Amino acid sequence: MLYNRFVRWSRTGAFAHIFVELARPGPDRDTIMSVMNELKNRGVQDILIAVVDGLKGFPEAISAAFPETTVQICIVHLIRHSMNFCSWKDRKAVAADLRSIYQAPTAAEAARKLDAFEEKWAGKYPSIGPAWRRAWQEVIPFFAFEPAIRKIKYTTNAVEALIGLSRTVVDARKRRCDGCLPSIQNIAFSERVVKFVRPAVS
Repeated sequence: MLYNRFVRWSRTGAFAHIFVELARPGPDRDTIMSVMNELKNRGVQDILIAVVDGLKGFPEAISAAFPETTVQICIVHLIRHSMNFCSWKDRKAVAADLRSIYQAPTAAEAARKLDAFEEKWAGKYPSIGPAWRRAWQEVIPFFAFEPAIRKIKYTTNAVEALIGLSRTVVDARKRRCDGCLPSIQNIAFSERVVKFVRPAVS
């Protein structure tokens, strides 16, 4: 029911479709593929870059629907996953060594930094290095861009913030004023996007 109403409210149905379908807990491969196919049906011809959060089957679904798309994993999600294996006392040191990987100037240098990371930490945290290696094909595209662009595609947090905002608006307003929800939601989205793109005031 939420899905049908959300799409009807939205002026950008495909955008809302992604928010609702992929924000639900544990979407499966068929769900992800259906979203990709509906994007194509709604006129999306190609996606230049897709930054994903490690959801199983997501990169494959994107590549199947849009073969020319560059798929990159969210670096922040990969770091958070790595921290799950790490004790609190070592987190600062481990994070610093991981930073040397994703801040490397090239993919080749990053691979050498990953080797060095494993030499240092594999004995204590044997799961972190393999986690990066399993995702490495989705990490490599990150290094094809200049540092200024990397800052934009480093994380999916901006999108997740919009998803969270959407949930908040729907939960707060759907019982009070169904008819006014579209304008409230559009205003909320617009304000969040403006905050994201507005340059910092020095």
